[in-house]
Amino acid sequence: MSSSFLAAVASRAVLLEVLRLSRSEDMAASSAVLTSHMEKADTVRSSWPLPSLVSVEQLPGRGRGLVVTSAVAAGSPVLCEVALVSASMGGSGPWTAAAELALEVLRLGRAEDTNGLEPCAEASSEAQLSKLEGDEAGDVEDALELFFPSERRAARRLLHVVARNALALDGQQALCVRGAMINHSCTPNATHRGFRRASDGALCLCIRAVAPIAAGEEVTISYVSDLAAPHAERAAELRHHGFPPERRACDEPLERWLLPATDARHAAVEATIVAAADAADAAWEAAHSHAAGAADDAADAADAADAATARKQLMRCAQHSASLLQHAKTALGPRHVLVTRAHARVAHVMTLSKAERSCANALPLWRAALAATRACVPPCWPHLLVPLRGGVDAARGCGDAEALAAFEAELATVLKVLRPRCEDVL
Repeated sequence: MSSSFLAAVASRAVLLEVLRLSRSEDMAASSAVLTSHMEKADTVRSSWPLPSLVSVEQLPGRGRGLVVTSAVAAGSPVLCEVALVSASMGGSGPWTAAAELALEVLRLGRAEDTNGLEPCAEASSEAQLSKLEGDEAGDVEDALELFFPSERRAARRLLHVVARNALALDGQQALCVRGAMINHSCTPNATHRGFRRASDGALCLCIRAVAPIAAGEEVTISYVSDLAAPHAERAAELRHHGFPPERRACDEPLERWLLPATDARHAAVEATIVAAADAADAAWEAAHSHAAGAADDAADAADAADAATARKQLMRCAQHSASLLQHAKTALGPRHVLVTRAHARVAHVMTLSKAERSCANALPLWRAALAATRACVPPCWPHLLVPLRGGVDAARGCGDAEALAAFEAELATVLKVLRPRCEDVL
């Protein structure tokens, strides 16, 4: 790669762009048109949906769930709610993180407010809870021992409530009583995000439809961080919720091998591909970590060191991703999850160069990543923003007007649904 390309990637502005574009959970927020028209603290905002728009119902085979009482258009809010309690996202695992939020529930004296949440207080014996823990029992015991050494029995049920019902909102984990009634789906019709109420800065939940929802239809969201992830990855994320993910038509291509397992080359090729993927993942995370450090620090030697390290790690990620793609040509299906991630990462680095040729070469990679993602998510979903924005930047960089118009049109459609319009948002 040329020195001019390295110089472009080295710039602080580019490093910040790396951080912005690839953090999909921040996409909706970074692209949102946020308003903060202040009104009296006790005034109900006109843009908040009425509580009567949703109703808690018993649903066959799913337990309790939230349904809408009248039709909701895509992009419209379904529910806005102030979080009961929130805490940092810290913790080395889901049960440790849950313990930190459970402690906050107890500290604020809000334990009784959780009695109606699953698992319900009246049906939560020690034996029942232990059965729910399954092979995670050891993690639960460790969390209880660390955070609740003198009140393990009372804390166990609260720990389950938090682990099953907490949502990630605005960089925090939060417990929302009505929001906790919303079930998971791997093909959801709504998404959730956090915002701060303008009157007092309180953390709030917004549930927004990403597809039309008919009257009487259940509202569903995704509990997993990436709907374009294969079944096994989604299952690992849902394990502490106590249920597996649904199987979808797009799941098989995410794990498809072209090279049969009976082929003598399979084991060696698989080892090479997995090693390249692991190395790319490590470099990608390191690049983001140091890019964040460069953004947070003052413009000093530490800032420059973070920038240089981020640049090196980003280049390493691109190299490992390119190696993966080379070995995957005859081994993995075109929409295998490892191929899609490699496409997006290589395209990302090429686009950041702003060089015309690199941007032109990045376009088919962005299209491939977008197609694979689009197959597994709703038509308007936050994870589409990364390949769409990448495609816009690449098309602009190489002067492809037709591609630019196509990417911009789809991006505008997605943003129209995802942009928050609640008047309370700071």
